[in-house]
Amino acid sequence: MLPLSALGGATPLALTGAVLSSAITAAAVGLGLVAAIACLLPSRRTSPVRLTALALVVSAGSGLWFGSDASLPFHAPQPPTDRVLEHPSEGYVTSNDCRACHPGQYATWHESYHSTMTQVVEPGTVQATFEGDLRVRGRDYRLERRGDEYYGSFPVDSPGGESSESKTVRLTQVTGSHHMQVFWYSFGDQRGLGMFPLYFHLEEQRWIPWSSVFLMRPEFHAKEDVGRWNTHCVKCHTTDARSRMLEMTPAATAAAETEVGEYGISCEACHGPGDVHAGLNRNPLRRYLHHFSDSADDSIVHPTRLDAEASAHVCAQCHSVHALLPKQFERAQEFGNPYRPGDDLEASQIIYGGRRKRGTEEMARSQPDFVRNHFWSDGMVRVGGREFNGLQRSPCYTHGDPERGVMTCSSCHSAHRFTGDGKRPAQTTEEWADDQLGPDMRSNQSCLQCHGELTDDAALTHHTRHSPTSSGSSCTNCHMPHTTWGLMKATRSHEISSPSVQVQLDTGRPNACSMCHLDRSLGWVNNALVEGFGASPVAMGADDRDLPVAVVAALRGDAGQRALVAWAMGWEPALQASGSGWMERLLATLMLDTYDVVRFNAMRALRLQPGYESMDPDFLADEGELERVRDEILERWRAEGSGVQIPDDLHDRLLQERDLTPLYLSE
Repeated sequence: MLPLSALGGATPLALTGAVLSSAITAAAVGLGLVAAIACLLPSRRTSPVRLTALALVVSAGSGLWFGSDASLPFHAPQPPTDRVLEHPSEGYVTSNDCRACHPGQYATWHESYHSTMTQVVEPGTVQATFEGDLRVRGRDYRLERRGDEYYGSFPVDSPGGESSESKTVRLTQVTGSHHMQVFWYSFGDQRGLGMFPLYFHLEEQRWIPWSSVFLMRPEFHAKEDVGRWNTHCVKCHTTDARSRMLEMTPAATAAAETEVGEYGISCEACHGPGDVHAGLNRNPLRRYLHHFSDSADDSIVHPTRLDAEASAHVCAQCHSVHALLPKQFERAQEFGNPYRPGDDLEASQIIYGGRRKRGTEEMARSQPDFVRNHFWSDGMVRVGGREFNGLQRSPCYTHGDPERGVMTCSSCHSAHRFTGDGKRPAQTTEEWADDQLGPDMRSNQSCLQCHGELTDDAALTHHTRHSPTSSGSSCTNCHMPHTTWGLMKATRSHEISSPSVQVQLDTGRPNACSMCHLDRSLGWVNNALVEGFGASPVAMGADDRDLPVAVVAALRGDAGQRALVAWAMGWEPALQASGSGWMERLLATLMLDTYDVVRFNAMRALRLQPGYESMDPDFLADEGELERVRDEILERWRAEGSGVQIPDDLHDRLLQERDLTPLYLSE
């Protein structure tokens, strides 16, 4: 309904007459359409009840189609000048147009974290606490709410670095609503965005420097960051993004007049531009004929009806390590990503490790740090949020057969919270929204869709060498272990693989057995694979053969390996398989790790150790406080510890051999 301010000189009486006239016209047209449809539909479908219901629906639709009065002026609201502009480009209509005809799909999308990936800062979108002054790492910050507006103050270093002053900004945009919230402030009418240097961690309910969120070298620290949104984040955290940068310089990225079709990852991100579809289906006759037809509406893209590769590419446009082809770059800055759902993504993008092998070897030669910070040395992706890079190397995707099908993203994940018949919710909102898995896809059913021969408990036990109820009989624990890293935690690899000791020795990536059996050596895993699965014996050094994998990784490993083992020591299946009373020795050492995110996971794991539940050290504390915490843990461990013993001389030797290669896992 239009607000009165939009009615110009129309009086209530004139408005009533216009509405009545439109309603009469709509009713007449609606009845005519019903008669036409009744003639077209098979007789078995035109029962009196169905026909009456159809008449009401079509009449209502006709009223919307024919009943508007063009004489009534409409005053569009002025666009905001202090944040990124939501302005759909040609072909896009936004999710509001989809909602009218697809309320169920809209509702489940609206419940997802995709819909709230980027939002305007206002009371309904802010989950972070804004409670005044904070001191983080010796630097002063302030968060405050003024009415319905939110402000942040942070220190800005002078060019010489000898002093800093405080800068206060109004926060206009927020990214994230699931794990963290990142806040952005605008550069006046230029629509460039700067990132507030603290992130809010929702589970921990605390502000954390952005440099502590990512696994990055310790010399980085939280500071003013401008341009990141325009060059990176906007591409996957909004729909129909156009960076509108004239050149790739710091000044240009900071001042980019960025526009997006819609905040968040909305309908058209997956289904493609919807103007043609919406325009055609404003005709109620076409719409309802399709409703009673078994054929798909080809005026819009249905990702689950595409072939496996095209369907996966819909997700891969964001969930992969990729880059625009150089010839596409200039146009993309002005008009956005040339890819549209249903296209071949590799026609416009380089997908590293992709089937075309384009750009991967060149990148390895020209930017070895880029490759090391995204992939393990054998090419398996090691950063979270890039699942397609794993899927595309998996035999279930590359060698699917006609009978079992080809695994693609929608084999396990569901973009809408429906059962297979699409008629009723299958899970609670919380269960589904966490990772948008379909019904029963957290269980072995995800793999039993194709590998039905393992449905029987006896067959499963024979295959896994574990009890059917054990975490060792979980398909994903063995074939999709937590060896990628993102959002301050380990996440599942999406490359289907099998445990291999040789691969771990070659790459440093933990094998699936070792992620649970932290107290066992790599030699023990080797023997288990040889005896249980007929694997070939692998030669290895004495430390790998005899020492628990957690001890070697925590003390001698690189930052990525240390982060994974710190996380694993807080993972319930590993705690059940490995026991307790011995991990504290390693966690005490990891408390002083130079990488913040390693300390963060060590401290979370410590809280799960028996007797340490109330111990809650601050992973951002200064070195003196961290040393005090370490000493307290060691004192208790030496008095009470059991299980794996770690002599001081062994501990110190492995620590001296630690891999100090700088690492920045670029999520």
